[in-house]
Amino acid sequence: MGYGIIRCKKIKQTALNGLKIFWDSAVRDGEVLCSCGSVCETIKEKLVILQGRQQRKIRVDAPCAIHYLVTLSKSSVEELGEIQTRDFLKESLFFLTELHGQSCIVAAFITKVGYVMHVLVTPEKDGRLNARAFTNRNALRKLQDNFYQKVSLKYGLEKGMRGADHRTR
Repeated sequence: MGYGIIRCKKIKQTALNGLKIFWDSAVRDGEVLCSCGSVCETIKEKLVILQGRQQRKIRVDAPCAIHYLVTLSKSSVEELGEIQTRDFLKESLFFLTELHGQSCIVAAFITKVGYVMHVLVTPEKDGRLNARAFTNRNALRKLQDNFYQKVSLKYGLEKGMRGADHRTR
């Protein structure tokens, strides 16, 4: 069978305007699972709250959000069908909610293609803004392993081999 895919990318404060343009245009065509008024404003509000809990000032170039992309390989979409594909994406959102907590999920939507989901999260760990805790090498390996065990395996999907070459289109 195919693969369940999860990827993440750190978003810095300087990239929030570009993120807003992408998010607003993409949400119009997709199915919103978790929404907020304005993505940028919500993230900035969360940063102010986090700043109040920390003693050190949050750096301007610090990652303020993590953008997760969850999708399936094309062969998986064909084999699973539309209903199971939606269930897979919703289960993936639940997985990310368990990982970060409901309060950290800023927004989530499924694109009009139907098998691609974008999730935006504020990376909070121990009451502080901490993207490194979720994006360092070991955390990413653990993310891939846990995602396979808790989500992909339920749908009969395969796991890629560690260190294998892959192509990104």
